[in-house]
Amino acid sequence: FQHRYPRQKAFNDEAVLSLLSSSLQTDLRLELYMDFLWSKVGVFHNAPEPLLRSICQYVTTAYHVPGDIVLAKGDLAEYLHITRDGFLAVYDSQGKYVKDINEGEMFGHEGLLARGSGSKAQCTYTVVCEQHCETLVMSHRGFNALAENYDSWVNIITNLQTHDLDHGCNTTIHSTGLNKIPLTGDGPKVKHEDANASMSLGSQVY
Repeated sequence: FQHRYPRQKAFNDEAVLSLLSSSLQTDLRLELYMDFLWSKVGVFHNAPEPLLRSICQYVTTAYHVPGDIVLAKGDLAEYLHITRDGFLAVYDSQGKYVKDINEGEMFGHEGLLARGSGSKAQCTYTVVCEQHCETLVMSHRGFNALAENYDSWVNIITNLQTHDLDHGCNTTIHSTGLNKIPLTGDGPKVKHEDANASMSLGSQVY
């Protein structure tokens, strides 16, 4: 990205993908996103392979430059973001700095969870890009499609929300580090996925 943007070589990844056949689009998305989601995003480390494969089909890449407001307080909750490179900063409703968001961390999902329950949720914090960064972005439509088909997805997002409440956080930003949020296996059974499918530590699955 740091080579693309200054030289105005950035391009619309979705426009490029649209030139390919459906099967090639699927294969390329798996190639682009699967390993990152499994190895860098902690809450997905033990997620079922079918869920990860579906997530790959619902995310797109967004590029941000320092000073970009990625989420603004009061905005309607529209997107989930997963930081792939660089870092961003969170500011509360009073404009006070709260924390950084680093590689593998997720934000925006809590608003989509509330929106899925029928609420017209608004962002309660502002996220500003602090360094040239790249995020994977999922729309509320993709978020809802995953929720309808994968109970494991609902479990992951709900666990993040519960973790935030249990720790008395003032904002709804959640870390996705492996050692920070323990996942339990006592949630409802999955719908359209193999409950025993998981990513192997010793191999990459595409």
